[in-house]
Amino acid sequence: MATPADPGAPAAAGTPAGHAWPGTRAPPMTKEGPTVPTTPRPGPPAPSGSGVDPAIMAARYGGARRGRPGRIAVAGLVVLLIALVAILAAGLGRPTATAEHVGYTVQGDDAVSVRFNVITDPGTTVTCRVVAVNDSFAQVGFREVTLGPAPSRMTSHETEVRTTERASAAHVDGCSVVDG
Repeated sequence: MATPADPGAPAAAGTPAGHAWPGTRAPPMTKEGPTVPTTPRPGPPAPSGSGVDPAIMAARYGGARRGRPGRIAVAGLVVLLIALVAILAAGLGRPTATAEHVGYTVQGDDAVSVRFNVITDPGTTVTCRVVAVNDSFAQVGFREVTLGPAPSRMTSHETEVRTTERASAAHVDGCSVVDG
């Protein structure tokens, strides 16, 4: 099997000058010899100081980018994250209040007594909402009770709720910390 001729060797017998074996390409010929491309082959930009004309590189790959939109987006995201952490940290230091229903006693057609525990940080004042309902679960009594400051983490309480008709059940609807 024949192999292509050495590019520096003279053309093989039967082939015109400046041509290689069939199926191969030889560089175009001029009077001075084969021509060589003046621009680099396609590929990544050459490192600076490589002797490649920057104008050719800019024409092929585009000029240097101005500004840093990626850095601006990252900086904005960092500022947003810091603000979110600050907002969450401000709310974490606040005391909370939780009510536990213990029981109730119907006093008659116009009152019900409700027993409950409040769990909160010592020294915290809370307001609890107590509700009485009838057989149809319609609200027939309501009372808001302010308690505290709490002497310990859990305190027990009993309050009477006046009703418009006989209550069939009563419970604490929730407690919240009094600011101040």
